[in-house]
Amino acid sequence: SKKLKWYNATFLRKKPISELYSFIDTKGIIYDEYRIPLIVKAAIERAEFSKDLNSAVTYFFEKPEISNDLILNVEFITVMNSFLNDVMIINWGQENIHGSLHKLVEKYGFKLGKVMINLRHALCGTKPGPELPLIMYILGEQETKERIRHILAIKAPVLSSDSN
Repeated sequence: SKKLKWYNATFLRKKPISELYSFIDTKGIIYDEYRIPLIVKAAIERAEFSKDLNSAVTYFFEKPEISNDLILNVEFITVMNSFLNDVMIINWGQENIHGSLHKLVEKYGFKLGKVMINLRHALCGTKPGPELPLIMYILGEQETKERIRHILAIKAPVLSSDSN
């Protein structure tokens, strides 16, 4: 019932993070002491029972499957190519990532949502999750860029000159 699920979710949110991390299969990937609580909090926000914690955050421990039906938009392709090749984020933190993404989107005159929907696919597949700068921070710069390069390599259409 809804009430039981709500009660369980509320109980789960009150448990110490150290007790809940054991429910997550890390697949041997080790995160630092700053990222572990963020991963558990992301899992708690999307779980009603402790058994749901792992499935809520699998994208932190394995690359997402990219849907065959996914079509990347020009906005994403343009901004992410620039993000990969032109942007140097000195301190890989949420605020700096967020700021860099916003500046790039503004530079090209695009809407942020057009870029973020494809970025979520690159980082998480179709799973919902916390804000993308937080996901990018937790994954780290190398893994984030690797996932973006991967989706661009397999899904970016060849842009014709008349698509501008």
